[in-house]
Amino acid sequence: MGTIHDQPERNNFDAAKPIDLIDESLFDAKNYKCKFSVSDLIEAKKALEMERANDISVEDGNYRDEHMAGIAEYLDRIATALETIAEKMK
Repeated sequence: MGTIHDQPERNNFDAAKPIDLIDESLFDAKNYKCKFSVSDLIEAKKALEMERANDISVEDGNYRDEHMAGIAEYLDRIATALETIAEKMK
């Protein structure tokens, strides 16, 4: 994970990839006489979409954690600076 100023590029959770997989499965089912029903493929697409949504949620949580850590670091610096100023004013 990166920090607030140096974050890596985010993953692209492309919705087309699962659709491509389903399209390939439909093609295979038609050409090779596989026993996939359309409802089976729809359920597979739903499962892939749920996995994608979960991956996005996990990554979002990771980025939020990083941002909170960065904010906490800045707040700590501000607190230290204020304490230093207060000590000098005594």
